[in-house]
Amino acid sequence: MREIDVPGIGHDINESFDVNQVRVTLTPAKHNWQNGSSKYSYREWKEEDYCGFWFDTPDGTIWLPGDSRLLESHLHMPSPDVILFDFSDNDWHITLDGAIRLANAYPDAKLVCIHWGIVDAPTMAPFNGNPDSLYERVVNPDRICVLYPGEAMPL
Repeated sequence: MREIDVPGIGHDINESFDVNQVRVTLTPAKHNWQNGSSKYSYREWKEEDYCGFWFDTPDGTIWLPGDSRLLESHLHMPSPDVILFDFSDNDWHITLDGAIRLANAYPDAKLVCIHWGIVDAPTMAPFNGNPDSLYERVVNPDRICVLYPGEAMPL
């Protein structure tokens, strides 16, 4: 970040900064699960410690809501072209029902499935969502993109 003159800390929710031709805006997220764990009780974890990212690019908009519970504000954003889509059925993530609500709030956004199959942790729900659980419940299911690492997203 220093090499391209972007401060790596100190950005508030809804604040923006530019990286070349991309405008990056921080969006709200809620992922402060550490407050409920004795292992991480050495400080208070605040909601503002976490964020998502909205990218305005010359080719369109991309939104990464972040590892987050579904927030009411997530359902009232401008319509993105692409959502980097966490559908983890976990209380400290969006939950499957929350993911469906988010997807259906933006029925034209491409949904690039993330946060599944990334960790060898077969008993941990955050890493084991099944994209097949989306097709019957998402409006316009042809926009769901299940990609292998390094695979290009179809346009």
